[in-house]
Amino acid sequence: MNIFKPHSITFPGPVNIFQINSWTPTPGFNTFEEFASSGVTPIFNGTHDLTPTVDFETPDIDAILGLLDATYKVFAGFTGITTLSYLKKTNLGINGAVDAAVNSQIAIARSQLTFESMSVQQSALATISCKLKGINAAGGTGTLDYTDDADDLTAPSAVNHYTLGPVAINGTAICATGLSVANNIQHDTQFCSGGPDPEYTAIDRIAPTVTIQTNEVDKVLAFFRSPAALTAFYFFLRRKTVGQINVANATTSHVKFSATVGSAHVTGDKEIVLRLRQSLAVATSQAIA
Repeated sequence: MNIFKPHSITFPGPVNIFQINSWTPTPGFNTFEEFASSGVTPIFNGTHDLTPTVDFETPDIDAILGLLDATYKVFAGFTGITTLSYLKKTNLGINGAVDAAVNSQIAIARSQLTFESMSVQQSALATISCKLKGINAAGGTGTLDYTDDADDLTAPSAVNHYTLGPVAINGTAICATGLSVANNIQHDTQFCSGGPDPEYTAIDRIAPTVTIQTNEVDKVLAFFRSPAALTAFYFFLRRKTVGQINVANATTSHVKFSATVGSAHVTGDKEIVLRLRQSLAVATSQAIA
């Protein structure tokens, strides 16, 4: 009996994601069945095509933000191979070695990474959720490859972690207990001439929203009567310190997200929802003023 655990996602560069809270790789087979006119069971079945996708969540905010495009900060495209690595567990032991030829890998020929959502709560670490969509290799040799004797896995290394920081809407500070971002991305995937592998994948639209939870009812009620135009919004991810609490505010180690175009409305007396008409601007290595 062989047991494996997720080890890393390696993007071209290479850039490794070693902390994976969850991942769901799927080949995305588009299957079909055909029946005789009076038949009860299929007389033919098969697969039209596949749309390989990996949904994953990680606290490695720095690595993901470092990969994303400079303009929208929601996607990255890779013409080189992205690898999902599984480390083999040792029966009656712990983990196998990263350089032993017993581990498993899935290789994705070309792919697009998208920043789907992010969540952070008081007394918890921020996590970012992403989607990876694969397409056919240049030259049409297929989207996916698999090996069960991989011996070139990289040993994990430490990463930065973040928690909730200051939040402000139109100049008013909000004492937030939680915050989430959803980019609400619409994907466009295209096939060619009956081929089974996708030849094209891109973002069609994004409609970002930010949801803020707070116990400051008075600040929520300010938006209760009608939505308000958004002119200045920001929130920080506050960097954590190994073995201690948080990195000092004045240290340029935090991450700032901001937007200036959109609207604010409420869903109750403890939640504000921002609907943005732009993607969130991202600034790393920031001090909290």
